[in-house]
Amino acid sequence: MKVYELYSSTYGNYVIAGAFEKDTQVWNMRTYTKIIDLKTKYRSGGKRLAISDNGQFCAAAAYNRFGVALYDAKSGDVIWNIKEIKHIQRIRFTRNDENLSVSNNEDQTFILDLKDGKIISKINGAKDIIYNKYNSDLIMNDYYIKYNNCRIEPKKEKLILGVCCLPNGFACSTVGEGLYVYNTEGLLMWKADNNKNEHFVSISYLKKYKYVCGIVYKYDSPRTIPYYVVYCYDAGTGDLKYAHDLDEGFSYAFIKESEQIISGSGRVFQLNEAGADVIKQIKF
Repeated sequence: MKVYELYSSTYGNYVIAGAFEKDTQVWNMRTYTKIIDLKTKYRSGGKRLAISDNGQFCAAAAYNRFGVALYDAKSGDVIWNIKEIKHIQRIRFTRNDENLSVSNNEDQTFILDLKDGKIISKINGAKDIIYNKYNSDLIMNDYYIKYNNCRIEPKKEKLILGVCCLPNGFACSTVGEGLYVYNTEGLLMWKADNNKNEHFVSISYLKKYKYVCGIVYKYDSPRTIPYYVVYCYDAGTGDLKYAHDLDEGFSYAFIKESEQIISGSGRVFQLNEAGADVIKQIKF
C-alpha cells in the first residue's frame, strides 16, 4: 500500500496508515507487526485518522458526507458512524483515550463519546485541541495558540504547522519561519530558523535525551524530489544536537515515546543521542 497519511497513538505504541482513500492499516509498533487491513470512511486532505494508545480503537473521517466512524482496531467492526459533523479536518483521541476529538473547518471542535458517538461538548474557536499531559491543553487556530490564558502568535499571519507539548511549555512551527519554544508563561525561550524552502511539519519531545525533534520538509532542493530531515535540539537551550536525512517517505510519525520515527516508506529510524540509524524495514 502506498502510504499518504501516517499517525501514531499518544505514546507511539500503535500507528494507523492511510492510502489516498478508504484503505488503512493498523500496526503494533512494539512488535512491528500489522494487525489489520481495514476499509474505512477515511478520505485524505486533512488529519482524518487516529489510533488509541491501547490499540483497541481507531477512527477515520471524511470531509463531508461520510462523517466520522469509530472501529474496533482488531476486528475492524464499525462501532458507530455519525454524519452530522461536516467539513472535518482533524480527529484525535483525547487524554487517556477517553473520548474522540473532532475538529472542522469552521473552527469548532466536538468531543464525542466513545461508546456511542454522541456529542458531549462543542468548543467554538478551536481548529484543534492538543491534549497536554504536562500542563494546560493548547487550543489551536490557524495563526495563534491559546495556552495558560495566553494568546500566542509565533509569526503574524503565518500558518501554524506542528505543535508538541513539553514538560515546561510547548513547541510549535510555522510555514517557512522555523520552530519556536515557549515556557509555561507563554514567553519565547528560543527559536530555530529553517533554511530557505523548508518547513518543520512535525515536532515531538524526546524525553530520553530531553530533545525537541522536528521533521523538516525540504522542497525545491538540488534533489529531483522533495525529501525530509529530522533536526534534534536541546530542549532547554535550543542547541542543535544533530540533523539526519530521512527519505522521500511523504508521511512520518514519531513512535515509542518519540525514540523512533517511522516513514511511509516503511523504514524505522532510531533517534540516538548523537545521531540516527535505520533499524528496521516494514512493508505497508
